Amino acid sequence: MAATDGSLNKFCVRQMTPDDILGIIELQVRAFPGLPPWRPDQLTRHMEVFPEGQLVGPPGRQAGFWVRPVR
Repeated sequence: MAATDGSLNKFCVRQMTPDDILGIIELQVRAFPGLPPWRPDQLTRHMEVFPEGQLVGPPGRQAGFWVRPVR
């Protein structure tokens, strides 16, 4: 996607790693005030059961995440 200044915007989606857990929890607290964020053990379990379904992006500037529920 081209930015208005002519530069290219870059967006990266990648699989979640253990290093992303605290950032995801911070994002949940900011995005959903008043709701309890997921616990680190819950996010770790998602990575263990279905790692290809746990996506984050962009690196260094956590703008979002998607965690597919484990059934």
